[in-house]
Amino acid sequence: MATPLPPGKLFRRIIAAAFVFAGLLLSPAQAFLILTDVNTLDRKALTVDGVYTPALVQSLQGNGLYTLGAGNTDLKPDELKQIYQIIGTPFVMAEDGDFTVGNYLAVHSLTGRVDAYVSYYEQGWDAQFHIPKEATTTLSPARVSWVLDQLHRAGFNQVSQITVLTRAYMGDWVAPVDAALGNDQVGGILVEMNPHGERVRAWNIGELAKKTLQAGKNFYLLLPPAPDKTPGYNYSKQMEDEVNALRESDTLRSDHVFLVPAIYGTQGTTWFGPDGSNSIQAGISILKQQPEWNKEGAGASAAPDATNKP
Repeated sequence: MATPLPPGKLFRRIIAAAFVFAGLLLSPAQAFLILTDVNTLDRKALTVDGVYTPALVQSLQGNGLYTLGAGNTDLKPDELKQIYQIIGTPFVMAEDGDFTVGNYLAVHSLTGRVDAYVSYYEQGWDAQFHIPKEATTTLSPARVSWVLDQLHRAGFNQVSQITVLTRAYMGDWVAPVDAALGNDQVGGILVEMNPHGERVRAWNIGELAKKTLQAGKNFYLLLPPAPDKTPGYNYSKQMEDEVNALRESDTLRSDHVFLVPAIYGTQGTTWFGPDGSNSIQAGISILKQQPEWNKEGAGASAAPDATNKP
């Protein structure tokens, strides 16, 4: 029979175990990741006093890339490849819309990898809620299977899952999203929205994030600035509002959650600027200041969309 520990030693053992447990809970491997959307990054944004300065993108570093390839930029493929290398490519997500897989092929040729791939198609917009009336178009099993078939025809036979897009988790969205969460060919759910805490709550984004994680899939938030030049709009403040709302759902402590700052040529919002400014750099900085950010990077534990790695 083991000799009981003296009360003092027992107390110290308990305290030590508590710290170890707390360390596990706060481990960087269990925290959200940042992907940098570079789709509209152009030569003008990277030019200082007439000199092309790609090193500027170091301030946009997170845990990886979100990209369409060379389709939306005036940068040449070799210049874009340099940008990718500076930001880092531990995790690469590609995007295609409509009926094509062209961006997947382009991104893979530039980076040698695609860890996650979102494909979407939308039509019939609802003017009141700015969401498609036919929410099933981007989430349907038939479309998911079609995209995978196109990738297989292109020689990427190892790809068995893609990410699908939704705008919300309410009303007509709920049933097709739930069906997608039960689809083995779906590896992740992506929501595109302007950073806004009240929208997170109203559109049930926190609940969707929880359900996505419970289904063993990745959850992505694509976060561009508001599309108009709203007086006083500040992207970094809106990003902080978004993060605070997400924290209420207790979903930030997961390396299956990816936040993706983006810019679509939005008026009034710039690529680069100091903390607190209306810039993508400031928005990314806000995310990096959060205690839940996984600054160690996207490792194997990030579990990209299962076998979505050629």
